[in-house]
Amino acid sequence: MPIIAQLLFDHAVNGIRQQGKRAVDEKGLCQYRAPDGCKCAFGQVLPDELYDTRTENKFSYTVISTFAGLEELKSYDDLLGDLQAAHDRAGFSDCSLGHKELSALTIEKQEELVEESFSHVANKHGLKYTKQPWNRVK
Repeated sequence: MPIIAQLLFDHAVNGIRQQGKRAVDEKGLCQYRAPDGCKCAFGQVLPDELYDTRTENKFSYTVISTFAGLEELKSYDDLLGDLQAAHDRAGFSDCSLGHKELSALTIEKQEELVEESFSHVANKHGLKYTKQPWNRVK
């Protein structure tokens, strides 16, 4: 198991869990940096000093290859793209949804589907996964 990949995975997944919800705008579309300060899975590993609003609405691999300072993440763009899909649309659960459809579900259902997707991402990349509850934002 690659150590850096595990660290990136843990950092992204635990960041989502700590904030207790997905990072979306008022329309339910995923954001690297949402208006309420939440970050998506890729946004969790995107350093604040390298964040640029022009990165929004772009795939993680496009951001990695386009914006300076992110070259070291290139080796992990498959993992980071999978994490992005897990966060944005529960892309590895049994029912992959669109951004808005996932956002329309209860926070509990979003948590269930996104965690299921995180589990699949971990398995795909040979990483360890332990399900943990999300912090509930009041």
